[in-house]
Order: sequence, then structure tokens, then C-alpha cells
Amino acid sequence: MANPHSDLIREHPGWLLADPRRLPRPHRNQHVLDVARPETYAYLLDRISSLVAEYGIDYIKWDHNRDLAEPVHDGRPGTHAQTSAVYRLLDELRGPACWSRTS
Repeated sequence: MANPHSDLIREHPGWLLADPRRLPRPHRNQHVLDVARPETYAYLLDRISSLVAEYGIDYIKWDHNRDLAEPVHDGRPGTHAQTSAVYRLLDELRGPACWSRTS
């Protein structure tokens, strides 16, 4: 999720899980990032991995406590692609390749 007024959304409006023809209404003052988009995935992996390494984090709690409103990925329903990408991201964050890359 990202705040609609964040630098991330201003710099990368195409990274939202939404119809590209219009900005979705924020829900809980958030927009959903399209993790199935390769550049969004890479950004999140890099940022989270960097924080884990910098602060020695050994536990991450990942909540998904909001509905996916209008989840569109590449012009198609995006819930399955989003879920699969999040699972891949979590697997990569847990894996040894992530830890060796950040240390």
C-alpha cells in the first residue's frame, strides 16, 4: 500500500493496481501497489531487503487488512497475479539469496 500523496505514487503512478485510465479512489487513505509489475516488485524487494540488512530485522509481519478495490493489472483482473507476486516476494525475502545480497 502507499499513501496517495507520497513521493512514490507521484513518481510512479503506473505502479498502482488499477485501471491506468483513471486513478482509483483511495481506500483507508491508501492505494495498492501492483506487485505483479516487475519494476514495482524489484523496488519493493530492494527496499525491504535493504531495511532488513541495515536494521538487522529478523521478523516481518505482512498484513493485508483491506480489500483490493478495482484490482486491474495490464488491463485484466489482477487479483491472481497480485497474490502470486506477493507470495514470490515473500519467498525471495525469506530465501538465502536475499540475505547474501543485502549483507
